[in-house]
Amino acid sequence: MSSVRERYEEHIADLVEEHGLIRYLTWEKPYQLDGRELYVPPPVTMVHYLITLHEIGHYIVGNRPVLYGEGEAWEKALELSRFPLTEYARKYMVKCLNWYSLESYMALLMLKGDVDIPDIDHPFWRLANG
Repeated sequence: MSSVRERYEEHIADLVEEHGLIRYLTWEKPYQLDGRELYVPPPVTMVHYLITLHEIGHYIVGNRPVLYGEGEAWEKALELSRFPLTEYARKYMVKCLNWYSLESYMALLMLKGDVDIPDIDHPFWRLANG
């Protein structure tokens, strides 16, 4: 029987192939998606696995305004996951979503004076509230 890490790796490899992505295993440029190029470290933990699914989620949902895209990419990660989410991974995701909301709001407010905020029923808020 294979280890959990090997099963994470196998699932990610399947998704990369299914979506025609090019995957680079790296710690130097971690968790970036550039077109079809996916830069991720090996999925050592559930959090690494979930973040990689999140980046694949960005590819699947396409280019969206920040809060929409982040919420939809995390939602897609949860849909794609073959494993139950650990409590630590869930808390990590919620922390990320809350950071995006604060950072995006402040940055956009300073740059444009307005912010495109998803409606309350959007996945961003449902997931951000844990």
